[in-house]
Amino acid sequence: IFPSGGIGYVLSELAQLLASEKAQVTIAYLGSGKLHETLTKDLENKGVSFVKLPEPDIPIAPGHVSLVGSYKALLYLMNEENQFDIVHFNDYLGHAIYPLYAKRQGWLLDKTKVVVTLHGTTMWSRLANKQLPHTIDDISVSWIEREAISAADVVWAPSKFIATSLLSEGVELPENVVVLKNAPPTLEHISNKHRELYGRRIEKSTSVINEIVFFGRLEMRKGPLLLIEALEQLSKKHRSMMKHIKVSFLGRDTPVDEWNPSYKEKIRQDFLSSTNLKNVNLSFLDNFDRDQAISYISDPHRLIVIPSLTENLPGTVYESIEFGANFIAADVGGIKEMIHADDADRCLFKPLPLTLATKLYEKLSEKHEDYKEVRHAETSTSIRSDIIAFHKQIH
Repeated sequence: IFPSGGIGYVLSELAQLLASEKAQVTIAYLGSGKLHETLTKDLENKGVSFVKLPEPDIPIAPGHVSLVGSYKALLYLMNEENQFDIVHFNDYLGHAIYPLYAKRQGWLLDKTKVVVTLHGTTMWSRLANKQLPHTIDDISVSWIEREAISAADVVWAPSKFIATSLLSEGVELPENVVVLKNAPPTLEHISNKHRELYGRRIEKSTSVINEIVFFGRLEMRKGPLLLIEALEQLSKKHRSMMKHIKVSFLGRDTPVDEWNPSYKEKIRQDFLSSTNLKNVNLSFLDNFDRDQAISYISDPHRLIVIPSLTENLPGTVYESIEFGANFIAADVGGIKEMIHADDADRCLFKPLPLTLATKLYEKLSEKHEDYKEVRHAETSTSIRSDIIAFHKQIH
């Protein structure tokens, strides 16, 4: 778990929600990277036990990102002291594979329900980024993920879209599939410093926008190039409008491909090589933690743009709704499932350059008295209640 990232955010929110209901919750970290100490301490202060699992003392498919983590989970769950009513795994990397095979063979987890949550498999993400598998490990990870999903007692699909998408890719889902949104973010999980900043934002009325903020990881499926194309079109038609607008990219950098190690640099070069955008005030905020990001998007002078080409149930949209950001998002994947039907037309756009350019123009021209905050499709309270009821049902 790191200070940013979708799966870490989802798990930490779920853990804290269940702990608030007096459940005994443990997060077992299967990776080998360094943990973010502030985050782990915050979880422990909220009543969540946290354990980093040790490296196996025998070689298990050395370096295999799925099997090493899965074997750590197997050893941990074989310990008689580590007995759980429910164990959650993610589809990503398929770490449930060894424990689920042991359960299938009848020697482990006989009284435990194993839930695999669909965040998005590696192949789903690769195809969305127009990346084909390059190695044998890429193929094996994909197979392991599919097997783990199929073997689960329960599959938790945060959106109808992600379940349908995996079915269309030939993934066999088990009989018990539950469509249930992830736990939404809450103000209680923000530090005092950033809560004060958010409070000041609440007291202000929406005023003139002076910054467009791309919100999301810098990779193809999140749509940074779509935003650039839309800004090109907007600048051609309304050069004076863009003259005083800053453009920021808020999100972690990733490689473009094996030859280009940084999407940030590609974006920078695209701006510099554009006649219409080369003089734009451009910035990259690729080292923000979650608290800093929430404070940044909550500023009423910023228009938050989430131009994804495909999505499951993105935390960026959840946070934008929950913390009152002035935002627009692409109408793709599970995003529409997150937004109140009466608010969808105001904040959603088809992921096409001209459509986004038109939406940007509308938002930049909007008067503060016309602005209304976007609402959840379901209230945060009802989503949390449904999650708690789901756990009681399968317990």
